[in-house]
Amino acid sequence: MAKRKFLQKIKEALTPQNTTLEGLQTQLQALMRQKNYRQALDKLKHIQKVYPEAKLEVSEANLWTLRGQQEYGQGNYRQAETSLRQALDLGLHGETHYWLSKCFLALNEANKALEVMQVAFDRKELPKDYTGCYLKLLFLNKETATVLDLIAKQSKRFYAPQLHWARGVLALQAKDYDAAIAHFKKMSKPATPEDKPSAWIAYAYQQKGDWRSAETPLGMGFELFGMPSLRSNPSKHPAMQRLRLLQAIGQKKSLEQSGVSLEQQGLPLSLIVMLEFLHVILEENDISCAAQMLKTMEYPSREYPELSLLFRPIMVLAGEQALQEQEPEYTEVFWESIVYQPPFDPQLILKLREVYYHTGSSGQAQRLLSHLLDGVKKEAKAHPQDWPETRLNPTLAHIYCWVTDVWMSKDQRQQGFKALQEAEKLCPDSPEVIGRQGLKALVQGNREQAISLLTKALEGGCTSDDVYQGLLQTIERQGDPNALKDVRRRLGKPFGDLNVDSEVSIEPWIEALSTQDYWTFEELVTDPKVKDPAVKACRIFVQSAEGEPTSGNRVGLKQPQAIKEWDKLLESLPAQDQIPVLQAIFLSLQLYSKRQKGIAALQTKYQQQLFALIPQHPEAQLAHLMLHVVKGLAPERLMVPLQLYLETAAQPGTALAQLQLKARFFTQTEVLRPHLDEALRREPQNPQLLLAKATTYPSESENYKKFHEEGFELARRIQDAQALQAFREEEFLQSTQMAADMMPDFMDFAETGELDMKSIVRKMAKKMFGNDVPPAMLEMMLPELMRKLEAEMSGMGFDDGDDDFFEINPFGPPPTKKKGRKNRGFFLD
Repeated sequence: MAKRKFLQKIKEALTPQNTTLEGLQTQLQALMRQKNYRQALDKLKHIQKVYPEAKLEVSEANLWTLRGQQEYGQGNYRQAETSLRQALDLGLHGETHYWLSKCFLALNEANKALEVMQVAFDRKELPKDYTGCYLKLLFLNKETATVLDLIAKQSKRFYAPQLHWARGVLALQAKDYDAAIAHFKKMSKPATPEDKPSAWIAYAYQQKGDWRSAETPLGMGFELFGMPSLRSNPSKHPAMQRLRLLQAIGQKKSLEQSGVSLEQQGLPLSLIVMLEFLHVILEENDISCAAQMLKTMEYPSREYPELSLLFRPIMVLAGEQALQEQEPEYTEVFWESIVYQPPFDPQLILKLREVYYHTGSSGQAQRLLSHLLDGVKKEAKAHPQDWPETRLNPTLAHIYCWVTDVWMSKDQRQQGFKALQEAEKLCPDSPEVIGRQGLKALVQGNREQAISLLTKALEGGCTSDDVYQGLLQTIERQGDPNALKDVRRRLGKPFGDLNVDSEVSIEPWIEALSTQDYWTFEELVTDPKVKDPAVKACRIFVQSAEGEPTSGNRVGLKQPQAIKEWDKLLESLPAQDQIPVLQAIFLSLQLYSKRQKGIAALQTKYQQQLFALIPQHPEAQLAHLMLHVVKGLAPERLMVPLQLYLETAAQPGTALAQLQLKARFFTQTEVLRPHLDEALRREPQNPQLLLAKATTYPSESENYKKFHEEGFELARRIQDAQALQAFREEEFLQSTQMAADMMPDFMDFAETGELDMKSIVRKMAKKMFGNDVPPAMLEMMLPELMRKLEAEMSGMGFDDGDDDFFEINPFGPPPTKKKGRKNRGFFLD
């Protein structure tokens, strides 16, 4: 003991004064007073290292929280999130949860803010002082049912003021304002830090329409002789300031009369009141609300003549916002209120014409185009120097083309052709005019002339989507996919038809076999118009099938009949064209035939025929090997042909990946996984190998997701076009098989007339999320998933009576006006 004390004295004697515990603590306190929390953290860690047993007044978690609060105040919300999470990891709860949630709210991520509080609440890590924050976040995220459940079953976890606040908000939602006021008045302290109970009382009175009673909680009132006043030191809380402004508006008094200080001087008080009101609305980014308020006033306003200057720009902005929010019907209302008023605004007219085009408002479009024609003619007459014939005639011709479109959408051909004649007189060489001539030729049955005119118009710069779609549909009907692709590549960019070369193009026989559902397979191959030999081989299988398919999608097969037809088909084809046909025969037997006597021998027969083609056609080697993989050949028997294949490949790793990805279309197998692992050791940065390995696992498994994500990110980063195309094909396969999974439900619908959407959505969700989402949570998610799916289906046009979708009907009657549906001039969707 004496020796230890002696050594301690020597250590203290040798330690400089500023490195003693007391000196270091003094330095730490100075840094905290300076709010230099980064250096304070470094100093704290130094103290803990030198004096590990020292008991300090401040903890590392406290410093991280202070640093996060500081960063929040500076607007660095993401950095604040990082600091506050450090504090959470160190075990500092309550205040840290509160500030972390505030960060997410500042970032408009209310769902993440709720997640922070919910986790803390569920783990019982959230102090009672902050449980009111949890309730507020539940309301913000529209989780009212959860609030009701908490109040009923776990009320002891909240303070009385927090419960009164929650019940008050519930009463507000039910429009029971008296009950809400009663609850808010029982709040002896705020439900959350920095809240103001009096603000909630005032807000409830305002919602009730009792403006006089709202004055008291807002600290507003009138002295003797009617002079306005605010109580001494009125609250500067943002909510209180906002409510005072609303109070002035609600009582229809000027801001000055209501005791609200005026920061703007030299303007009429009436204009200040209206500007402040508009400011409140625009601050919430609700320009539509401001526009609707202005529309209710006489235009131009007699009470506030200054607002005439605001009317037009507010209406323009409100229309733009309505478009962004996918509410074009409101855009029509706002823009129609100004488009016919001076000054003549051709740009606004063109924007509104586009809105009419999408909403199908043909009657309004006709009036608008007449206004545009008159306006252009008046402008040309008033300023002839700006409108030479070389500019005027093409402009008027273009407008007459739009007029033609409108008449055609109303199925009034005579008027439409008359408008087109006016355009032809003005500018017969205009691409827009030539485009409409092409559509006219098409509807009159002159298909070749139509293709020539439509192509010429688009090459000349015609901007009509109808012209482009008309050309595509006409070429498509001719059955020339290469010509169709060429047109899209050359002419599609102005119409948003991009990435033609990167689209997934799966051969029809592969698509049919890959569904792994017999009924879907049968549906895809039975169309006699499809002349593809491999599809015909699949059709022979279906036509030779007997009996109903089993639960495993297998049917009996009349083998003599099928063999006769298959052999006849093969004899009619050159050797190279036999390769896909032999694959289709083998795979039809493998995937959809019952294991009857003779089936295995039949597969072997056609596989040997494929093998015999390899010397003259090397591409048959990959096809032959793929069939081995699909059949599940034993690894030791697969080794030799696989090595022979890889030895001849320029890129063995990619060749192996492509073999797996081709087999993937027909089965999910692990046969090649060891070979893929070995290849990945040699080529860890090959995205196709990563995708191929992913496909050796079930698509809902974690391993699939892991390797798929790694491969995709790598392919995207290095811009490997071949690999990215492979990922697109995998996505196509997943969606195809998911659709096939849904088919039994749709088949039931055909029989019963009722579609079990919940069952369909549940299957889709399980396919997408796998086991990541617990069953109970999945059931909670179903209503929202169903709502989104139904909204998407509605937007895609899954409506009754959509027979015109399948027919080209250039001058047919317009469809019923529906939100989100285009009403074209010459063509219907």
